[in-house]
Amino acid sequence: MGLLIVAAIDDGFINSIEQPVSDFIPEFRNEKNKDLKIKDVLTMSSGLNWDESYGTLFNTTTNAYYGKNIKELIYSLEVVEKPGVNFKYLSGNSQLLAMIVETATGKSVSEYASEKFWNPMGAVNDALWCLDDENGMEKAFCCFNSNARDFARWGQLILNNGTWNNDTLISSEYIQASTHSADLTDETGNKINYYGYQWWIHDANGWNVPYMRGILGQYVFVIPEENAVVVRLGHKRSTEYKNHHPLDTYLYLETAKKLLDDYKQLSQ
Repeated sequence: MGLLIVAAIDDGFINSIEQPVSDFIPEFRNEKNKDLKIKDVLTMSSGLNWDESYGTLFNTTTNAYYGKNIKELIYSLEVVEKPGVNFKYLSGNSQLLAMIVETATGKSVSEYASEKFWNPMGAVNDALWCLDDENGMEKAFCCFNSNARDFARWGQLILNNGTWNNDTLISSEYIQASTHSADLTDETGNKINYYGYQWWIHDANGWNVPYMRGILGQYVFVIPEENAVVVRLGHKRSTEYKNHHPLDTYLYLETAKKLLDDYKQLSQ
C-alpha cells in the first residue's frame, strides 16, 4: 500500500503524503477526521478508533476480515488520538490507504499494483488478492497471496532502491524514508525504531533490515548490507515478541547470516 501511494504521487494523482485524507475520502470531512494526513496513515500513527484484536468475534478486525462491506467499516472510523505522534499498528490504516489509491487513480488496487509493479517486476505467476465480497474491494491489510520467488521481487525492488532493470518504478527518496524509522513515539513515550512507511524495520546482526510480515509467519527480509533478500513462507508465527518483532524473526535472520557466511567462505 505504501508503494502504491507513492506511485500515485509519481503519477500526479496525489500531491504528497502531507495531503489530507479527506481530499479522497469525503466521509472524513468532519471535525474529528479533517486533519488526518496520508503520512499519518502510512506510519501507523492515525489515531483512529480501530480495534486491532484477533481473539474475539466482536471487533473491528474480525468484521473487516469476514464482513462484506469493508468501505462502510472504514467510513465509520473516527480519530480519537492526535495523529502523527504515537505509533499504533492498525490494519484499518492499510485499508484506508487502499481506498485513497482507488479513489485517486480510478483503478482497483490490484489493477494499479499489476500495472505499476507486478508486471514491470516480471512476476511469473498471477497473485491472488481476497475481496470483501464478489466484485468487491481487496482486503488491503492482508490476504495477498503468491509464491516465494514472486514475493522476493518486492524485496528486490527495495534492495534496488526503487529500480528494476534500470527502470525507476518508485522514487529512491521514498524508499529511503519508508525503510527508516518514522519520527514517532510508542505508548510509553519512547522513540520507536522498528517501523517506517508500512515497513517493519529490524536491527539484527548489525543489519538494518526492512521487512514485510504476515500474520502466519510469512516474511520478506531485505538485507542491504549483504545485497540479499530472504523469504520465509509458513503457517505459524511466534507469539512472543522482542522490541515489537516476533521472536522467530531473530531465528530466520541468524540462519540467513550463517548461510551467507558459509557462502562467502566457499566462494573464497
